[in-house]
Amino acid sequence: MSEAAKSDVRPEDSVSQAGSRASSRLRSKARRAALAAEVAALKEQQELERQELELRLRKAELTLQTKLRIAEAEEAVYDESDDEAVKLETVKLEPPEMVPVSTPLPRRDEPMASERGTSSDADRTFQYPVEQPMPSSSPVTTQIFQHLEEGQRQQRQLMETISLSNVDIMQFDGNPLKYFQFMRSFDSLIGDSTLDNNSKLLKLYNLCEGQAKSIIQCCLMMSPDEGYFKARHLLADRFGNNFVISEAWIKRVVEGPAIQSNSKQLRDFADQLKTCAETLRALGMLQEISNRREMVKIVERLPYHLRSRWLKLVKTIRDRGRSPHILDIVEFIAEAAEELNDPVFGSLLQSGTKDGRSFYQKSKDRPTPSSHRLP
Repeated sequence: MSEAAKSDVRPEDSVSQAGSRASSRLRSKARRAALAAEVAALKEQQELERQELELRLRKAELTLQTKLRIAEAEEAVYDESDDEAVKLETVKLEPPEMVPVSTPLPRRDEPMASERGTSSDADRTFQYPVEQPMPSSSPVTTQIFQHLEEGQRQQRQLMETISLSNVDIMQFDGNPLKYFQFMRSFDSLIGDSTLDNNSKLLKLYNLCEGQAKSIIQCCLMMSPDEGYFKARHLLADRFGNNFVISEAWIKRVVEGPAIQSNSKQLRDFADQLKTCAETLRALGMLQEISNRREMVKIVERLPYHLRSRWLKLVKTIRDRGRSPHILDIVEFIAEAAEELNDPVFGSLLQSGTKDGRSFYQKSKDRPTPSSHRLP
């Protein structure tokens, strides 16, 4: 290099170049650090988004599993209803019994504390996991059981409606003697069922005939609840009154044709009289038929030979220091019916033989000895 060139190079020029290179490296490091921080923040954001997406998926899966459990519970209830007919009880959820946790015991595959030496904090606080009971009053549980109970109620109504459509229930024409029989039959099949009052009212109206049907016709104009109970009240007041029933039974056994010495007639009369006495006893009105006038009318319907036997029995009763009672007549006629229905000797007291002729009539039909004489 010449002297002139050397004279052109200055010391401040090398210093400025070195500073420029140092500043460039510093800016490059700062940018790289900023990019690294941005990458780290992006990774954290992606991790949070992944966790949030996973949480949404778990929520959706839990919703589907809840619906699936509800469907399985309904199916189980319906299957049980088909197997056990109509009788279902309300399901009750009771919390499982809490198991008290005492001092934890080491497992068999773990060494004792003396063998392990100094136990850690985790070993000292170890406890067997205990299943916590699910609260029975949670909204999900309440909704499930309400849904199940509603399904059970609807299924019972459907099955009862189907079964009642094939059942032949007795009709009621207003005869007081059949009132209790009809109402008991109605209540056992319809009145005590889970049908609504509108269905019960219509069924009650269709089962009545004649006067009984006309008296409850006005109940169809009322609301179902009011009309059903009003119809039952009208029927009970008109045909189920104790005095009406007792009077009808007394009239049936007191009035009527005379009983012949016929086994069937006497047996039927004995059964009617016994049913009458038991009905009046249940109503607490047996004294209505125990007066002398009614008992005389009952005995007057008997054949002559039974009336004669009754007079002898009355004397025996009075000799014992008491008066005859209606139950004495019931027992007397029942025994007479048993005698007349004897399979061997019962026909001896009947008015005729199987061909309708008595022994006396047969003897008159026999030829006399004079008719066989020779001319």
